[in-house]
Amino acid sequence: MSFRLERHRRHGVPWSFQGRLAATIPVFLVLWGILFAISLMSSVNWPQNDLGPSDRTIATLSPSTKVSFEQTRHSLHCPNLRQASSGQASGLCGLSDTPNRYPVQTHHLTLTVRQRKTGLTQKLHVLLRMPRGFLGKTGGIIFLHGAGSYTDTDSFEDVAHYYASAGYTAMTLDKPTWKTNPTTRDYRSSADAYEKALSLLRSLPWVNPDAVGCYLTSESGWIMPMIEQHDHHIAFQILNAPMLFSPRVELGFFVVQDFSLVGTNAGYIGIVNRLLSVDIHALGTGDADIDPFTRSSFAIPTFFAQGSRDTMTPQVDGTMKILRSAYQAGNRNVVVRNYPMANHILRIGSQAQPNTQLADGFMRDTLTWANGIVRHERQTAPVVAGDEIHQSLRMPVSARSSRARTFYLVILNVLALLGLLVVFVFSVVLLIRRLIARHRHHNIAPLFVAGFGRTLTLVAGTTVLAGAFFLLGLAVTITRVVDLDWGGTTQVGGMAEWGWNVAQIACIVVIWAWSSIFVSLLEIAIRHGKLAWLRWLNPHHWKHVEESEEEDQGPYENGPVISLSKIGQAYAITVMVSMFLVLLVFAYWGLFIY
Repeated sequence: MSFRLERHRRHGVPWSFQGRLAATIPVFLVLWGILFAISLMSSVNWPQNDLGPSDRTIATLSPSTKVSFEQTRHSLHCPNLRQASSGQASGLCGLSDTPNRYPVQTHHLTLTVRQRKTGLTQKLHVLLRMPRGFLGKTGGIIFLHGAGSYTDTDSFEDVAHYYASAGYTAMTLDKPTWKTNPTTRDYRSSADAYEKALSLLRSLPWVNPDAVGCYLTSESGWIMPMIEQHDHHIAFQILNAPMLFSPRVELGFFVVQDFSLVGTNAGYIGIVNRLLSVDIHALGTGDADIDPFTRSSFAIPTFFAQGSRDTMTPQVDGTMKILRSAYQAGNRNVVVRNYPMANHILRIGSQAQPNTQLADGFMRDTLTWANGIVRHERQTAPVVAGDEIHQSLRMPVSARSSRARTFYLVILNVLALLGLLVVFVFSVVLLIRRLIARHRHHNIAPLFVAGFGRTLTLVAGTTVLAGAFFLLGLAVTITRVVDLDWGGTTQVGGMAEWGWNVAQIACIVVIWAWSSIFVSLLEIAIRHGKLAWLRWLNPHHWKHVEESEEEDQGPYENGPVISLSKIGQAYAITVMVSMFLVLLVFAYWGLFIY
């Protein structure tokens, strides 16, 4: 053993408990203060009128969702409505208010659409469902997709068949996505694709081009207004819980509301607030602030349907927007229906279960309404009917993107992930080296000076533990939110609540471990003759060291600081830098203030 290492071990007498505690506490407070400040600076606080409790309601005029019409001098006069209901009348008089009046036949087409920005093309499969034996020209209806990726055959099957059996040519098609994903959707190019499909539907020789309408749901609420800016011949629109505000506002509303409904910790809601400030446009991944609505968006006859168990849309604000916009556009052909126990897509029960049914009366109401519209009849039923419309939170209308915050978030998280990857690879390499040395019966030298390895393990272990509880609580929350949005029932509280608190406790242990590392390095620096003026932190220890020194050696050491080898030193620095970056990520997401 070298003389240098002997002296290091002899002088490596640990500080007294009181001296180490006196040095650790102020370091702990300083570190905690820094991380608390980062959490505080990264927090996003909305004004009082944003995302606060609202508990607003709109009373409906009737609990019945049925619609009714009467003829006027401008209406299409059918000679015998009984003939129409029996399927013997021709043209629009042959449309039935009940399904299964006509056998349904299918026909397949293809349609090539192009994305504006990239020029990429996509061949869409188109499925037509048509009433066999219909006399004259049928009505037409096209279905616009919500979120997700769908084909012409796995979407709207029951609704399209319902309309086709009543006298409509129903068109379903592949969702136009090109190479986009849910965060990079190109809504304007999607609108171009649906416009082309509408033109195709109108051009069919057996379809009445003046009686073609649209049925849309959820995400396509942002697409329909873009279509209406160019296509002024749409006969009607049936809105199935559409998105009526910008993606940033809609996302902020439904995620905060759902997080609250599943009893998650307020810290996770703080994460949502931070995400709302992300500028995804600066990252080249989409437009979170798109607002395609104009005065003409609700100028055509509109049937707005929503479910009382829909937790994804601001129902009161959505209803008021449609009624106000339709009134400003001079449109009196608008109805609002709220169906009891129905979820976001007007289904009863959980979408995780197969063959969930649409809300009672929904298809009957929309079919009767569409027939009345294309025949130019006048509505006689109440405008707003069904279950009472309720909204528990206000919308985050003040949500704004922050480019500086976005790049800080991305850079910090990317560096932390890269650091964890480097630590993992480094650890695997060291493990393999030690296994090989053990297999060859070579001596395995310790990587670190006495005690440092344990402290480093404590830092890494508690950091990983904090991250595990943090992510596990978030995963449980997201799973419950998905179940809730699909119309299912979910648990409240549990890990979604206390997972955050356990992560916070682990973070406190991490800070203490970091404080111990800094104090250890401080102690070693003093032993090496650096910062000697700090020897007052543990005077009894240094008095003992000076009294035990031999006259020819002096009071200071010259041994290793943290590691006995260069590879150990490199590994220690890599682990410490990576774990500290992870701690900064925790601070950004608010683990030190909630």
